[in-house]
Amino acid sequence: MIKLGDKYSIVIILAISLTAVLMGYVKTEAQWEAEWQKTLEAGKKEGKISVYAAQLAPSVRKQAPVFTKKFGIEVEVTATRGPEMPKKLRTEKSAGVNIADVVINGSNSMFA
Repeated sequence: MIKLGDKYSIVIILAISLTAVLMGYVKTEAQWEAEWQKTLEAGKKEGKISVYAAQLAPSVRKQAPVFTKKFGIEVEVTATRGPEMPKKLRTEKSAGVNIADVVINGSNSMFA
């Protein structure tokens, strides 16, 4: 049985969701697909993506051929220890280079 307070909560959640969609905070499927296509085109133009990964590096390497086959973009995986990754990223940024396209690391070690 839904109580009167529950009905108001549902109405408020729906109103907030509708407002978010109307204001453009939530992307429609067409917007998402357009953004994805733009990302794929940029990746194909560059020819490869660079992934920095800590513990998941072996899994990413194993799945890289599947990604390459599906999207035609090579995947280069750099394995680093979790706590070393923020330092590596800061060093690259201070040198004016952005090598990593994707970073996969633990949430705590990224703040080291």
